[in-house]
Amino acid sequence: MPTATNRHLAASTFVTGYLAAFLYAYLVPTRLLWYEPVERVWRFAASGSLVGMDFYGRIILALTAGTVASAVATGLSRSLRANFNPKSFLPRMMAGYAVILTVSALVALAWLFSHRSIIPPDLP
Repeated sequence: MPTATNRHLAASTFVTGYLAAFLYAYLVPTRLLWYEPVERVWRFAASGSLVGMDFYGRIILALTAGTVASAVATGLSRSLRANFNPKSFLPRMMAGYAVILTVSALVALAWLFSHRSIIPPDLP
């Protein structure tokens, strides 16, 4: 496989895996790494306190999924000795998945963020 096509396939599968895991973590209750700033502790849980931050856990999950997807796609393409050119079906299909997931993630997250109600914690 040419190097440019290999990089294109790896980048497309990384974006696809990253966005799929990021959306999955928002739509399905998933155990993630949470930081609780009031107690100054890290927790591995499906939900945190009212002021808990799950951004770090979601990013770690998404980066891991994207890296694994990219490594698997690159390994499979090398082991199958696929002779793809940049105009072949697979790289264009993976780029299409990446674009579709990007738009889906933007729409889903915009809807989720616009319909949530944040309840402030009680003051002492």
